[in-house]
Amino acid sequence: MGHVFLFWAAIHLSPSLSGVVTWFTSGIAIAALVLAMIRLEDVRHHNMTPNAVYGVVACAESYADNHRGEYPDSLQIMSQIPNCLFPFDAAGHSHAGQIRFTPVRSGGGAVTGYSILFGPRTFFGNLKTAEYVDRTSIIHKPKGHPIATQSDPVRENVSTSLVVWSQCLLKYGETHPGIRYPSTLPDMLKPDWPFGPWASKKMI
Repeated sequence: MGHVFLFWAAIHLSPSLSGVVTWFTSGIAIAALVLAMIRLEDVRHHNMTPNAVYGVVACAESYADNHRGEYPDSLQIMSQIPNCLFPFDAAGHSHAGQIRFTPVRSGGGAVTGYSILFGPRTFFGNLKTAEYVDRTSIIHKPKGHPIATQSDPVRENVSTSLVVWSQCLLKYGETHPGIRYPSTLPDMLKPDWPFGPWASKKMI
């Protein structure tokens, strides 16, 4: 509406005032265009890391611990818990990027799990590309398409190493019922112990 008024004024005012209004209108238009281009460049070059998303995963797990194993069905519910979604808001938006939360329901309707897509947002607030994570904390990155799924390749990080290690511990315990596990982490890292993180992938 303001631009329409300025255009009307540029036509009906005296030539001297009309010129001032025209320059003022042009300045506003150029400034808006520059800001839009800066915003677009910021979104296009942004590379979101999973660190903030792990906070949301922890929030969902904490919620389930306090609700007899049932997970929240939306980000809106988690947003009611102080600092639970930080730095995201109830809509999944933040300066770091965007998340999309999808609950997984059982046949009876209970929320038994969830998945989260996260990545940089487009100028209009949509996900341009996205990685996938669920209650396992294992991150999947897209391959051949912009939005990842559970069947896409796994991004190697600390969480994947811990999951592999824990699986190996369980299998080793099943096949070696008489073994005594180390009581401290330094003992577990000793090379003379037959199971360690260096051997975990070989033992699965």
